[in-house]
Amino acid sequence: MSKKKIFIMLMLLSLVLFSSCSSLKNAVIARTPDFDGPMTYEFTLVLDDDTTLGGNMSRLGMGFWEMNITSPDTLAGLHISYNDTEVNASMGELKLNIAREKLNDAAVFRLIFDAIDNCAAQTQISLSESEDGSLIYNGTLPQCGYILAFDSETMLLNGITFPDLNISASLTPQPNEVYETTSAVTE
Repeated sequence: MSKKKIFIMLMLLSLVLFSSCSSLKNAVIARTPDFDGPMTYEFTLVLDDDTTLGGNMSRLGMGFWEMNITSPDTLAGLHISYNDTEVNASMGELKLNIAREKLNDAAVFRLIFDAIDNCAAQTQISLSESEDGSLIYNGTLPQCGYILAFDSETMLLNGITFPDLNISASLTPQPNEVYETTSAVTE
């Protein structure tokens, strides 16, 4: 084989290798996030009117959640307990208990909990890489679509967005910490 042919083959091979790397960015990723076991997240939630809430939330299992609001001061101390039959909210001495089916579908905490549980219920999900390098999952609830973002190294959830509602939350997983709960969770 002549040097010219070898040179051309090497050029073609390098062209194929280097051009295929850019297509990997939008490829479907086969890895799956692990939703088994309890998980706690610190969160910062930004609503469409630029209202910002902060706090922590724990996923105790499918359909079982706890949320504590720590900011702003006007909502600090609000605790929400969410399970498959009811929602309990308390702030100081004020307490509210409501059947889950009577809860407004647009309640922001319900959207967040249901979106994560919806993704966890899937037997197989397709993740793609976003511009910032995180892996994203696009899902749909009856109320709206959502996007979950996962850290590409740890596969831990680090963000959720509801584009149609202009609502987003950044999440910081606290894998070894589960906050004390006030509702009973049965196994």
